Amino acid sequence: MPKQDDTARSDLRDLLVMLRDALGQPPLGTLLAAMAIRTIRLLAEQDLGKRMAMREQISAYLAETWGK
Repeated sequence: MPKQDDTARSDLRDLLVMLRDALGQPPLGTLLAAMAIRTIRLLAEQDLGKRMAMREQISAYLAETWGK
């Protein structure tokens, strides 16, 4: 039986695919899709330490990728 976390990740990927299809957009790149999933998970996280760690990862990715 899959773990709840595995199911949640699958559900998030399915949500991204549905949103992309509804908006008529091309497929997301692997890194961008992973970052979107992390952002959604960040919004749902209750543990402040985990939220801050995820926020730093996202910030580092954005700085590295787009120089922001």
